[in-house]
Amino acid sequence: ALVSVFETLDLPFQKGDTDMEWVSTRSTPEGVLISPRSVSEHLVPNVVDMGLQDALYLLEGKGMKVQVQGRGTVRGQSVRAGTPVTKGMKIILNMSINEG
Repeated sequence: ALVSVFETLDLPFQKGDTDMEWVSTRSTPEGVLISPRSVSEHLVPNVVDMGLQDALYLLEGKGMKVQVQGRGTVRGQSVRAGTPVTKGMKIILNMSINEG
């Protein structure tokens, strides 16, 4: 679906494996680079650069307790991606816009 959006808007893009359920995007001089984002059932995912709604969906779906600092997109996470998940594990997300 993401590729269809870029094609419809006539935006240049480079795609890797876009059959993945989760992908990340990055701007390059040639256009938008689409890369697969691996999400394992038993490991903390990398949610940096995700919007809050997607990050919460992934983390809370694994039974993690999420604390959010700020708003915008995720710029940092307190538990390293790839760490084994335990139910009730706490993770703090630092967002792109700090409040207060």
